[in-house]
Amino acid sequence: MRARYLLLLGFGPAIAAAACAYPEFEYECRFGTDEGCAYGLRCALLDATSMSFGCVEAGPKQAWQRCSSDADCATGTLCDLRYLACKPVCSSATDCRFTVNDGAASYEVQGECIDALGGNGKPLGSGLKHCTASCEPKSASPCDKGSNVKCFLRQNLGFDCGLGGLSGLGQGCGDALDCGVGLVCVKVNGAGVCAAWCDNVNGTCQGTNGVCVGFSSPLSYTKGASGNVQYGACAP
Repeated sequence: MRARYLLLLGFGPAIAAAACAYPEFEYECRFGTDEGCAYGLRCALLDATSMSFGCVEAGPKQAWQRCSSDADCATGTLCDLRYLACKPVCSSATDCRFTVNDGAASYEVQGECIDALGGNGKPLGSGLKHCTASCEPKSASPCDKGSNVKCFLRQNLGFDCGLGGLSGLGQGCGDALDCGVGLVCVKVNGAGVCAAWCDNVNGTCQGTNGVCVGFSSPLSYTKGASGNVQYGACAP
């Protein structure tokens, strides 16, 4: 029987956004609508502990780019403080359809609308919701891989964008977020190792003499007209 990998999921570090000092604001604002903010400003979450909001200039970071606080993100997005990437604000899953380009084709994917989490992994409350990316793991699209935002399996919520770690191919890992873009954490001989994603289970891995090994619980991703494609990992 061909070997199967055990997939280690992305739990992520319990990182809280650094406390920042903001001036007092004239307006009380409503998150998601920017109601109460002057023209050109957005309503941002200033402090996740006290759940205080204020009007700030829209941040430069677009959806799926790296962030450290909500003030980093552009209008219509919020900072996922658990996984440190800007995500589109949503009220339902109908707000979460996106285009993915995996390098071979472009297709539409359906994300989820989920409760926003704080750095401690607990829901922030106050009705704060954002989309998941339903990203393609090999290419990381639409995640901003230029700032090391990778595509990882967010437990039972499908694939999403999150800040990747510094471990490269063949290096040790404790979960999916320890590995860099395009890599997944698998258990080999009892230890976590970063391996490359692949989508041709039992086929030859690109650029190596290895084989694309499936996971013990088969994992599929819907790739547009290609339908459900089973994914695995190439042995490092």
